[in-house]
Amino acid sequence: MNKYKLIQKVVILAACTTLAACEERILVPQFFTTLVRDDKRESAICNFGVTLDRVGIGGISLPAPDPAGRILAGYTTTFAPGAPPFACDRLHQSIQQGVFRFNVASLRGSVPEPFRGAVLEILTFAPVGRGINIIDAEPWDLGFGQGWISSSVPRNTCQFKVFRANQNWTAGRAGWGRSAISTQNLAVGRGTFTAPVSATVSFDVSQEVGQWFRGERSELGFVIMPDDGSINSKASNSCVGLFSVRLRAFFGEDD
Repeated sequence: MNKYKLIQKVVILAACTTLAACEERILVPQFFTTLVRDDKRESAICNFGVTLDRVGIGGISLPAPDPAGRILAGYTTTFAPGAPPFACDRLHQSIQQGVFRFNVASLRGSVPEPFRGAVLEILTFAPVGRGINIIDAEPWDLGFGQGWISSSVPRNTCQFKVFRANQNWTAGRAGWGRSAISTQNLAVGRGTFTAPVSATVSFDVSQEVGQWFRGERSELGFVIMPDDGSINSKASNSCVGLFSVRLRAFFGEDD
């Protein structure tokens, strides 16, 4: 979908709320949890000597799902630099996927046909744990001695991305901290945004929600996860927070 068509769709959905024959339903997540992918990296020189690695992986930032239904997502890294000239560097990562779904099928029979479109909205962001504190350091995949690539002053913004979930997952406390799942890009747009959010961030998810509403595909929901290059930099970084989200779905004729 080109930029003009996307703008046209947003205008149609906005106008829909003012027409008597067109209904809007607002949904909040009915099922949600946070999944985790932990990873360790080490430089090749580590294979040639015995070193004690006492650096721990940060793990999940909260012990259980947020009772208010906010979605936890983000990452923490811990970098343990070795001693030059043959430094055994180690990087430990904990990447947190916030997964959620709305039970779109529950709307069948209670809204006028046809389904017209849907918008996923990111409303707020509240930092937790170490919050956002990022040093833009040397990327992990650069060679030895490249040095810093940016300022050594921490930044307090982070890039995230919204995906469609591509696997089943277990909601609530039972799924909390289980292994991360595979994802797919949204059908329309890149899905990226910056946290903290200064205003509501909206994504056209009409194709995904339409398939769930019509029963063409099982609803696996959406995923928020970090999309920041500093995940793989040689620094101890953090970008973790709770997102409040909602789904606006539109049904019925437009005239």
